[in-house]
Amino acid sequence: TSYDRLRTTTGLVVPQDFRSGWEHEVSARVAYTLHPGLAAFVEAGLEADRYDAAAADTDQQSVSVGTTFEFSRLLTGEIHAGYAQEDLAAASGTSGFIYGTSLTWFASPLVSLNLTADRSFRADITTSAGGGFTAQPATTDRIELTAEWEPLRELLVTLGSSWMQD
Repeated sequence: TSYDRLRTTTGLVVPQDFRSGWEHEVSARVAYTLHPGLAAFVEAGLEADRYDAAAADTDQQSVSVGTTFEFSRLLTGEIHAGYAQEDLAAASGTSGFIYGTSLTWFASPLVSLNLTADRSFRADITTSAGGGFTAQPATTDRIELTAEWEPLRELLVTLGSSWMQD
């Protein structure tokens, strides 16, 4: 992706080329079905982000273990926990415990409720007044509750609420 410079209403030109670049992510999951409706898995992932401004480059590695489950046709989910490390080109990175969970309840053939929660690491990229770029590590915790209603086959109504902390 390539971004052009931004001109503010006061005429100040703000460079955006630090956002130009590419992002690539690959992950693999190996699962074993313990019995119908219950599986254990191991997942590993790599992510590399490269930008025109090399100070914004990041690399991330993660590994987690978890389980998928189906208590009944009405209640399904997944839970995992692991470790991730985010390396930044121009600053010290961050690493630590990551988690994720998703629980879906099919209340009726037309209504479902989904609860998700996760922790992730990422880089916040900022531009200084002098035009320099810095990347700072950020840890994000997120919880989200979503309700979906399908009154017609072609129409899906979604209502959701989420909480996020950096």
